Amino acid sequence: MKWQGRRRSSNVDDRRGQRVSGGVRGPAMGGLVMALLTRGSAKTKLMIVVAALVAMFVFKISPQSLMTLVTGGSTQPTVTQVAPAPDDEMRAYLATMKADNEDVWTRLFRGLGKEYRPAKLVIYSDKTVMPGGLADARMGPFYMPANETVYIDPNFFNELSQRFGAPGDFAQAYVVAHEIGHHVQNLLGYTDHVHGQRGRVSKEEYNRLSVRLELQADFLAGVFAHNAQQQFEFLETGDIQEAMRCAEAIGDDAIQRKSSGRVMPDSFTHGTSEQRRRWFMKGFENGRLADGDAEDLGDSDRAQAVEGAVDIADESVGLDVGNRAKVALRPQGAENIRGRLAARSDGVGRIVFVGDVLAGAGDEGPADLDGFGHRADEGDGG
Repeated sequence: MKWQGRRRSSNVDDRRGQRVSGGVRGPAMGGLVMALLTRGSAKTKLMIVVAALVAMFVFKISPQSLMTLVTGGSTQPTVTQVAPAPDDEMRAYLATMKADNEDVWTRLFRGLGKEYRPAKLVIYSDKTVMPGGLADARMGPFYMPANETVYIDPNFFNELSQRFGAPGDFAQAYVVAHEIGHHVQNLLGYTDHVHGQRGRVSKEEYNRLSVRLELQADFLAGVFAHNAQQQFEFLETGDIQEAMRCAEAIGDDAIQRKSSGRVMPDSFTHGTSEQRRRWFMKGFENGRLADGDAEDLGDSDRAQAVEGAVDIADESVGLDVGNRAKVALRPQGAENIRGRLAARSDGVGRIVFVGDVLAGAGDEGPADLDGFGHRADEGDGG
């Protein structure tokens, strides 16, 4: 892939060289205590008060330590800059890919009569601070809608190459474009409306909507690649094959087969390798947002798919969930987009590879993270 010599985005924060210690260790316990204090019976509340008094006066635990536990963390993370962030090829590459996405989506949004607001990109190693807690490399790349930021530890690309057999700079570009695709969904209102269904529909139905977002992010990555090729002529022989190998490697069926030796369709979170390849190529073939249609779903897809269409041409999305009530969503002015995405049900509550929709306690409450890999149970923080 030809990427050198183009503009580099200024919306990049390279935090490599930082060491993060401490951090939020007790969100589950803190959430439990707060829930009992607010919703528990009078007897339960009395028992909590008595336990707190015993902790302070018998075990000499300070009130500040108890409050830290209740609010969900043991300590605030400490960030130390132990070395300067390397001014290396990876930084230049990611900044260039970020700029390419900004240029392409700015032009496409202008065609919709809208203004594109660039996301931020944080490059880090191992751990970094984010609103509500810590980003961990084990989560894989992800996008946080609350602060419109993509988080990437470049070591993920080494794992993608060595563990999953998907090397190449365009495979990495596919990862970046997928995460920026989540940002596009966020700006168009998709993300808020889908996440807003949590608690209003069943977990199975909510997961189906989330999977649609993931497959659409693959589609949007293909739309980016098509338009970036027209604008920059950056593709070389074999680049698209690199993206296809990447999609093959991170499909739910491929990951499950590699990790456990068997495939469990009911726990799919992102779609199969075939689905992810197909949706990327669907976006890449013509580069039109209007091509997000799933009429070519195969029989195996239909067995698990939500029957209905994601139709935003008239600023509304109707998702017909089986025989149950239709969920009406209204993205913010996505007049010229159509999407009909396959969806799979999921046994919510496990991380198969890397984090996808994780919950963290930010300033505004739970924060959803949309990522390249797989889901952790909402509410656990992964």
